[in-house]
Amino acid sequence: EPLQVPRASTGTLLALSLLSVALFYPILRSEYHGQIQTAMTLAAGLALLAWQRGQPRMAGWMLALCCIIKPQWVIVILWALLRRQWRFAWTAAWVTGAFALLAIAVYGPRNFFDYLPVVSFLSRHGESYFINQSLNGLLHRMFFNGVNLQGAGLVWSGTDFPPFHPIVYALTTVSSALLLGSVLLWKLGKRPSAIDLSLVMLSLTL
Repeated sequence: EPLQVPRASTGTLLALSLLSVALFYPILRSEYHGQIQTAMTLAAGLALLAWQRGQPRMAGWMLALCCIIKPQWVIVILWALLRRQWRFAWTAAWVTGAFALLAIAVYGPRNFFDYLPVVSFLSRHGESYFINQSLNGLLHRMFFNGVNLQGAGLVWSGTDFPPFHPIVYALTTVSSALLLGSVLLWKLGKRPSAIDLSLVMLSLTL
């Protein structure tokens, strides 16, 4: 017999759920900075919900939006292909590709491909500021490399990049390769669950 929940209790639980989302620190922080990360978080959450409800195409659409914002997320398409999730992979691939062609048409190929040296610079320097809780940020702070506690504006500045540090770069590269390699091969050949999808998304974020 299904559990009968009073309407008032359902409304209270819904209100508390929305409040917990509104007070979730990463969302508050990204909203405070005006980052598009807030929209990406929403798309990622909807992708997980769609996957859980057996809607791989909708999940592909949502994660394609994440790939458009952060192109390195296209690894999730490779993850899907390795698991023969064709509907998800095809949808994510063509939506991402369509938006990439649109970006080239609107902004020109030079602006589009200039993103590569930007990513190269970011991968070599990383970010040491304390709000960056990735391994890269932790390593920079461990070696006291770069601006750690105060940005140019005392909160955060996109111009505060630490000097290149070969040990930080090497450890960041190795850890990233191990993390992504592990999640790509994790439970290979088995039908992925929502937890498996969340793990690859978490790995891409880390």
